[in-house]
Amino acid sequence: MMNFVIASVGQTAAPDAFAVNVKLVDALAQVRGFSAVISCLFLLPAPFGEFGAEAHHVVATAVGHEVGRAVVGDRGERLSGGQRQRVAIGRALVRNPAVYLMDEPLSNLDAKLRVQTRTQIAALQRQLGVTTVYVTHDQIEAMTMGDRVAVMNNGILQQCAPPRELFTKPVNEFVAGFIGSPAMNLLPSTTDGTDATYGSLRVTLTPEQLEALTSAAVTVGIRPNDFEIRAGGGLNATVEFVEELGSEAFLYCSADGTDKEIVARTDGLGLLQSGDNVSLVPRTAGVHLFDTRSGARLPA
Repeated sequence: MMNFVIASVGQTAAPDAFAVNVKLVDALAQVRGFSAVISCLFLLPAPFGEFGAEAHHVVATAVGHEVGRAVVGDRGERLSGGQRQRVAIGRALVRNPAVYLMDEPLSNLDAKLRVQTRTQIAALQRQLGVTTVYVTHDQIEAMTMGDRVAVMNNGILQQCAPPRELFTKPVNEFVAGFIGSPAMNLLPSTTDGTDATYGSLRVTLTPEQLEALTSAAVTVGIRPNDFEIRAGGGLNATVEFVEELGSEAFLYCSADGTDKEIVARTDGLGLLQSGDNVSLVPRTAGVHLFDTRSGARLPA
């Protein structure tokens, strides 16, 4: 397996390390054509004169006029952690690089400012038209900001696709459980050669799906929003807790005969409460099937 480096601020011994067609081992950091933002709060001095007057508007848009003044040239000792983070973003934006590299750039912002700043970065990126590689553990950032999202697990690429494809067609059980909040319900089931069974829920498998299985174990994946709440005909469960969010609510249920928590979405401000018995009926198009042994998605 070959290792590649996108960019580095120092010397690299990796022979296959390139950044914007510049070989890193032969180039100084300042000519490598990238601009980076990391989660570290330390700010290097940056004389604003090197950016030019046009940079004022970009910085003010990205980080606000007050914080933008800190781009002028100090290390930001008088700034809060969130302000330093926004200054770092502003300094990266005004350099007009060939590629932006951002590693957890919003990690030091509070929740409200994080939402505001991520929409501003996404809008600026589209306005400037510069390729951006953005690393984050926050799936909401990835899904809302990315044109394509690469999902990694232990350093191994699992899937790279547009956000909607990751959500609707995860290639394996890991991606299915990682993307989405609340997470997809992954129900360990067994097949009798025709149906997959989990508690009172039965899902019919196609001949192609049965042939692709490596054992009798199959995982049935259903997102909370793909359950319908009915009086019968599905997975019999008891509501243990109702998470009321106003516009919607999430039911945390225990399924009869199982020990796994099931989450289902319903309309907010409803009448269901803890202790109620419900039947969770999955929408046909919302059922995902995975081979339990390999984790791979079964063919539709």
